[in-house]
Amino acid sequence: MGKKRWKGLFQKEWILMKWGVLAYVLLSAFIVFAGPRLISSLFEMEYDFFDHTLPLVGAWLAFGTAIGYGMLIPSLGKEMKQPEVWLHSPAPMLQLVGAKAVFAATLTACLLCLNGFFLVISFLFFEAFGKMDTASGLLALLSAIIAIFLNSAFVMAVGFFFWAVYHAIRSYIGEASYIVTFALFVGTALGWEKLRVFGLFKAIGSFVPIKATSTTFYNESDSYYFTGIVPEGVITSIGSLLFYGTLTVILFVVGAKLFEKKVRL
Repeated sequence: MGKKRWKGLFQKEWILMKWGVLAYVLLSAFIVFAGPRLISSLFEMEYDFFDHTLPLVGAWLAFGTAIGYGMLIPSLGKEMKQPEVWLHSPAPMLQLVGAKAVFAATLTACLLCLNGFFLVISFLFFEAFGKMDTASGLLALLSAIIAIFLNSAFVMAVGFFFWAVYHAIRSYIGEASYIVTFALFVGTALGWEKLRVFGLFKAIGSFVPIKATSTTFYNESDSYYFTGIVPEGVITSIGSLLFYGTLTVILFVVGAKLFEKKVRL
């Protein structure tokens, strides 16, 4: 696909998403700068950056795992109402869906970095500066952002695949496709959990770990949920990149093929 076509597709995606992105940015600014103070005042607690801002913003960053999915699926849903857009395009379905996915992933990275920037500003202005090594703190924050972005890409691929499955079988079985898709998702999740119990993912994750700093974004003793994203400061591993990267591509390719069949019916 040429540069002009990529540019055109990206511009179209921006037109579809710009107001939602603006709303997200405003909400993020409120959560980072006003949320912790508001919560501490409501519960009559003395404000502390590490006890209030860091946990709240950390959780908000972690929820960023769903940003890519939240942008890709509504965009596809809107254009499904105009199937001629897909049918008359000279580009293959995989490229059209891929352009949307790349745009969503790029925007996800930008929004996560913006949230990180908001947190740094909060860190500087709310008297937290000097309580920890700046370089280590920035590396810990960057590690968390990278890990969340990688998780977001995988979640987007999984979500798109099951969304495509639902729409592909809906043409044949109607509303029962909800039940079939949900059953397939549950069965896949159970199988995935079996593999986790057997230690497969731990073995994959331990193959050449990538770690930028020993400083953790959270205190692991009271913030297990978030440190599970960057355990002991480990962003990811070569094994995880190869495994999840390959699986992400496969899910997008298969999902695009299923979606193409739906559009052409």
